[in-house]
Amino acid sequence: MQSSLLQHGAIIALCALTQCGGEPGEPGPSRSTPQPSAAIGTVAQAAAPAKAPFLLQDEEKRTIPNAQAAFARVMALIQANYVDKKIDEDLLWTGAIQGVLDRLIQLKKQRVNALLTPRQIKEMRLGIKGRFSGIGVVIKKLENVVFASEVLSGSPAEKAGIKGGDRFLAIDGKRTAELSLLQIVDLIRGPEGSSVELIVQREAQEWNLPVVRGSIALPAVSGQLLAEDKIGYLRITSFRKRAAEELDRLVAEQIGKGARGFIVDLRGCPGGLLDRAVAVAERFLSPQKTIVTLKRRGGKKEVLRAARKDPADTLPLVVLIGEHTASGAEIVAGALRDHQRAVIVGQPSAGKGTVEKILDLDDGWALKLSIARFFGPSGHAFQGQGVIPDFAIAAPPAGAPRELAKDAQVQAARRLLTMRTGS
Repeated sequence: MQSSLLQHGAIIALCALTQCGGEPGEPGPSRSTPQPSAAIGTVAQAAAPAKAPFLLQDEEKRTIPNAQAAFARVMALIQANYVDKKIDEDLLWTGAIQGVLDRLIQLKKQRVNALLTPRQIKEMRLGIKGRFSGIGVVIKKLENVVFASEVLSGSPAEKAGIKGGDRFLAIDGKRTAELSLLQIVDLIRGPEGSSVELIVQREAQEWNLPVVRGSIALPAVSGQLLAEDKIGYLRITSFRKRAAEELDRLVAEQIGKGARGFIVDLRGCPGGLLDRAVAVAERFLSPQKTIVTLKRRGGKKEVLRAARKDPADTLPLVVLIGEHTASGAEIVAGALRDHQRAVIVGQPSAGKGTVEKILDLDDGWALKLSIARFFGPSGHAFQGQGVIPDFAIAAPPAGAPRELAKDAQVQAARRLLTMRTGS
């Protein structure tokens, strides 16, 4: 299994896509929280990142003397006295492992250090691969309402007429309000060429809609040229294996059409593979510029620098961030800010600050464990602080369809770049 990545955000796999699918290697599934966002034909992010690491209260910080012996005594007392004679000891030991990990670095709504199930591992692998069979729509579930927040271009969902904001009331006869996000994903997922029956609602209209599943290639980078301003818009949802190559193609395409600057949208991006985050950052930095410093156990340091010359490394940039911008995305935003390559717009990032590694256990289970902290080129720590925007602008309402023309943060970025480029 790939073991070097950093990601923040839940990784429950889906036949769907989430705000910014992360990868395995240094990722992190989250605590279960109310149904988040996922995408049909992609990877789902199952929890909102918190703004600061989880800090135990004073009472919780207390340690029982000789805790190891006390733990053994507690187990013996349970076996001898608990009301139910039959106890699943594996269930108790699993809870004990999770309890140990909860005492390590955590975010309030996100397990940074975590025990991963075989299902979560499978979904991570799908996330890294970035291709599966589904219908190609980003879905969210808020207060038992399941809706499409985004439809992937060229996907079966788009061809079937599904639009952002459409609600899904039922899937193959099962009401979505009664299902978890993972159950919804399992219903929508299926062999390529097979069909799934949806009940769709748009405003006052409601109809049955069969959609034939297809092979969905989940891009890590997408974008378009905002032609009237000659500004390139680049949205990075994850640092997957081919993220840098996808970025190269879009940058070259947009420069060829006259782009004089770029908006780099990292909102909702939970991270991904560390080396891919570094590769993306170096596309906008001149050679030998420091991107990130890793500090491992024992104080060992590793400095990662830009190593190549790129066409976009001198063009003006505005980077968009928010509370779901985490891990590798924070590395990119921090490096571009510290080298004064970009103006940062949006809301403070998640403040994760650590690199995780996947360590295999028996029977398909694994441990996700923090193995290093990362620091920006200026030496600032991310953990608990994140990246602070130069211009704080409120994010679009949760659940709103993605429309650049109505996105206040995107429009602010356009104005800033227009002033810098003289467009």
